[in-house]
Amino acid sequence: MKNLIKKHFLFLFFLIFYLGTLSIKLIYHPLPFYDWDEAIYMEVGREMIKNKSFIPLWQEKLWFDKPPLVMLLYGLIPKISPLIEPEISARLFNLFLTIIFFIILYRLILKITNSTLTAFLTVFLSSFTPLFIQRAHTVNMDVFLALGWWGYFLFYPNFLLSTLILSLAIFSKSLLGFYPLFIVFFYELFNFFIKKNDFKKFLNHAKNILTQLILFSLWYLWMFLKFGYPFLYQHIYESHFKRVTASIEFHFGQRIFYFAELAKQLDIFFYLSLLGLFLIFLLFTKKRITFEKLFFLNLFLPWFLFLNLTKTKIYWYLYPAIPQFSLYVGFLVNFLQKRFHHNIPKKAVFIFALLAVSYFGIKKNNFFLTTFSSEDKYYQMALYAKNHCQKIYFLPEKSHRQAVSELEKMGLTITTTRFWGGHPALVYYTDNKIVFIYNFDEFKTRLKDITEKECFSFFENEIDEKIIKNKVKLIIKFEDIILVKSL
Repeated sequence: MKNLIKKHFLFLFFLIFYLGTLSIKLIYHPLPFYDWDEAIYMEVGREMIKNKSFIPLWQEKLWFDKPPLVMLLYGLIPKISPLIEPEISARLFNLFLTIIFFIILYRLILKITNSTLTAFLTVFLSSFTPLFIQRAHTVNMDVFLALGWWGYFLFYPNFLLSTLILSLAIFSKSLLGFYPLFIVFFYELFNFFIKKNDFKKFLNHAKNILTQLILFSLWYLWMFLKFGYPFLYQHIYESHFKRVTASIEFHFGQRIFYFAELAKQLDIFFYLSLLGLFLIFLLFTKKRITFEKLFFLNLFLPWFLFLNLTKTKIYWYLYPAIPQFSLYVGFLVNFLQKRFHHNIPKKAVFIFALLAVSYFGIKKNNFFLTTFSSEDKYYQMALYAKNHCQKIYFLPEKSHRQAVSELEKMGLTITTTRFWGGHPALVYYTDNKIVFIYNFDEFKTRLKDITEKECFSFFENEIDEKIIKNKVKLIIKFEDIILVKSL
């Protein structure tokens, strides 16, 4: 045990530091759920528990965009920890998953490279990128996907363990979760063609992969039999294929979007990662790296290249790929360190890398003080309306309504585009008492006929005061958001 602790001391110290620092921030400075994904997952989970449903629900409507696992878990957490604010318990659970992911990532890199330095730098650099810092603070699905993907490669070819951990990826991000199965299949197929493995061994591996594919596909079959075409259209076409072929909703970006975003995430280390990638292929051409090692050193390079072919640009899709490029940096540093025969220059290389990453992650990316939410005007309005209104009609910002209208004309929306009203957190914090109305004339007509205990919310200068004169007895402002009520 002592030797184990000594060998992995830096990594263990890092885990304690990361977990302790963020736990303190989350517990002593709780903030509202981040306006988009956090609020969506928490509200969907809450409605699933309330309605005893294994199908995701949003404002009592079936939501086929994602599988149920993540939302169900986040719906359960407040139930099993009722004395803890959901903003704390759900985020602590997410942080715990992040730490588990770091352990899996460390173990896999160690298994591939047999280098604690490479494994440590891969985790250390990844953890302090802006995206990883944000995801460690907020409820999200990306950590489930990363756990499932990297964990599958760690436990492969153990059928039971690899199946269990891959379920996290598939039942969080659906079809994307199957990525490791196809990568491993082509790996085994290549080994068969170069005669590294005989046909019997290839067949055994292929049978396990096919079994996993069929096993997970049963959920899709069940959903199709139960819901038919709407499930296929919304879950398969809109949520997956349309994202590849069109820049749906508000996710536009230049052709090199993911390269630029990766460079932003890794800063100066992005260029070092390219050197590391070049070094790996150079060593392979010189036969100093086997094909097997080349394969495992580049597990997520195909994913990154595929991202650049998609039309929809979403920066958090990079989450599972960031450790891939961090690995290249760790590999490069380890290679350079081995060029020295004395301990002093070896230690100097490591200390320099450690200090550089620490400055980049802790200082430059403001690890200790950064936050990702606030008690903004929407949150304040929602809390007030929750306790003073039986129902709230909300007119989204004019700019948002116009943007959605333009996207609809271009065919760049999906079924759920109008679900969110520009601010999904309003649904969570009003306790699902809110109705989003995108049609301005419809909103005005409803407002003229306002009934007792109904509330209407809109933005300043959108509604003529004559419309509400003598109709309401309460007008309250939250910056430029107006809430009116007939008492």
